[in-house]
Amino acid sequence: MRMHTKMHPLERSLTIVVPTLWKVETFPKNILLLAESNIVSRVIVIDNNPTQSIPLPHPKIQVISKGVNMYVNPAWNLGVKHSPSRFTCLLNDDVDATTELLEYAISILNNDHNETIGLIGMEWSDNKNILSHRAVDQRDNGFGEILFFRTKEYSPIPSQLKIWCGDDYLLLRTQLRGKKVVAISGFGYVKNRLTSTTINSDRERFNPILKRDLKVWLGFYRKLLFLQYHPISTIYEGIRYRINKLFLV
Repeated sequence: MRMHTKMHPLERSLTIVVPTLWKVETFPKNILLLAESNIVSRVIVIDNNPTQSIPLPHPKIQVISKGVNMYVNPAWNLGVKHSPSRFTCLLNDDVDATTELLEYAISILNNDHNETIGLIGMEWSDNKNILSHRAVDQRDNGFGEILFFRTKEYSPIPSQLKIWCGDDYLLLRTQLRGKKVVAISGFGYVKNRLTSTTINSDRERFNPILKRDLKVWLGFYRKLLFLQYHPISTIYEGIRYRINKLFLV
């Protein structure tokens, strides 16, 4: 007689979506480690630089390439479209996430039985390595470097937004639906942004896209608030903060 073991409620409940240009040295090793997590069902890697691709031999990892750089936001949309899981994580390739962080974030969503929380991002000010979370009305810079949500609730980012402001769009849509936004702190400073060439070496080349994305985003922002009034005045403050940060280049 064959025995059936009961699965843990979080087992294989998460798909990770991560676009990459293959410029972060630690990315292949880290993503292979995350694929080993019991809560991970699939890792979808969007290959935005196919001439520099690195093999990722793991049965859970699916690499998708369109042969060109799709940029981040279209890559997120494509990855979520292929997500088979209840929950999805959008991950920057220069952040060394851990299984502990994944389990913590998904536990928050799983224990939210009334589905009041719509989006989880990051808060980097606390690097004490003690995970905690709180509801926020506005985002800090770096909020969207790791995002978690229920896959069914994802709002595809408008195709006009290529690199920046996709996380701003998701946050605003979450707030306009009356859902809470949560930020996780205590993850520690394990980002590779200071040594990564993903952003630093391409900053000048991507600046025109940055400015165009900001212009497009502000148009969407005004339209969304006009069509559906939202009482949280801090949304505007969050947008202004974001713009000031992005233009400090």
